[in-house]
Order: sequence, then C-alpha cells, then structure tokens
Amino acid sequence: MGKNKKTIGYFNIIILNLLPVLGVFYQGWTIFYIVYLFWFESLILSFFIFFKIIFANKDYQDELYKDQKTESKFTIGIRYLLIRIGVLVFYLIFILAFIAFAGNENGNSTGDVIELIAFMNPSFNIVALLFSISLLIDFVFNYIISGVSKKTDPHQYSIFDSRTLILHIVIVLGAVIYSNTKDNFQDNKMLFIQIYLSLFIVVKVICEIILTKYETVKEV
Repeated sequence: MGKNKKTIGYFNIIILNLLPVLGVFYQGWTIFYIVYLFWFESLILSFFIFFKIIFANKDYQDELYKDQKTESKFTIGIRYLLIRIGVLVFYLIFILAFIAFAGNENGNSTGDVIELIAFMNPSFNIVALLFSISLLIDFVFNYIISGVSKKTDPHQYSIFDSRTLILHIVIVLGAVIYSNTKDNFQDNKMLFIQIYLSLFIVVKVICEIILTKYETVKEV
C-alpha cells in the first residue's frame, strides 16, 4: 500500500507540474502566472494542513509537548493557519512588487494581474482547480481513509517547512535572475520564460518527490 501510494504520489507530482508548461506554450503565461500558481497552491495547502491538525488523533507523549496537552487542536490549527497566511501574504507582496509589476517589462499588465487574482482567467482557474482537487484527494484518501490521521501528532506541522523553502527559492531566484538577465532577452522574452519555467519545475519536482518519499517512510 505504501509503495502504491508513493508511486501515485510521484505520478501526481509530475503530471500537475507539467500543467504550467501547457499554460506557457498555449496560453501565453508569464513568470508571474507560474509563481502565483505555486503561491496559490501553498495557500490552499495551508488550509488542508489546518484540517489535518484538527483531525490528528495521535496521543502525543513527547516531553517537548507534555505541558501543551491542554491546548486544543483547534487552537494549534488556527495559530498555524494565521502565521502561515501571514508568511504567504509577505511573499505575495514580494511577488507583486518584483515579478508582476517589475517595470511591466515581463509581459504583465495591471489588467492581467487583476484578472488572475480575481479568478477571471479560465486557463489559470482550471489548473488551480486541478491542484486543489489533488490536495483534496490527498487529504481524504491518504490522510483520513488511510488512517494516517490516527498516527499524526497535531504539533508536527512546521510553519517554515520545505514548501516554504521551495517558495522562497523560486521567488527570490526568479526575481534575481530576471533583474540580472532581462536586458539579454529583450527580443525573446518567451525564451527567458521557458528557461525559468524549466528551472522552476526541476527544482519543485525534485523537492516534492524527496518530501513525498520522506513522508511515506515516516508513515510506515
């Protein structure tokens, strides 16, 4: 069961992360679309982790948490969610300032950005919905039905996890690369977007596969 879950998880990661490729080549997505999609996925994931904390049923006996046993799972979950959203809002501001509106030279108009954030872009909405459905399926089948929730400690979820690290890397790296190389791609912005997309997907897929492998081993 664990092996099948891991295989499905790998397949799911690869398929989902190929969707932005279609967006770039067939819908004219810019770097902002790609990074914002990952940010949005991280936001939705934060809510699912909130529910994972609520449904966690492991009796934690660790000395580290012995004085926190009176703290409700709801309190733990709300604290996690609020801090997590705060971190993501900070990154959103960075995304808007240094990627979306970076001199409006990267292919994004104010209208495009507003359209995306207001869920008025059909292609982006479809991909975002597929990402959300994937997280819902993972929560229902791999967490609740599989019984993992019964083995999960509500304190085990970290605010600054590997996903936050990936988000930090792709956003900061993307902004730095763009600011230092944009003059070299004035005549071929699509080539720059393709190079960035390739780097983004490789880093994201590798990190998520490692994370999936780690979580699968931990649950055995």
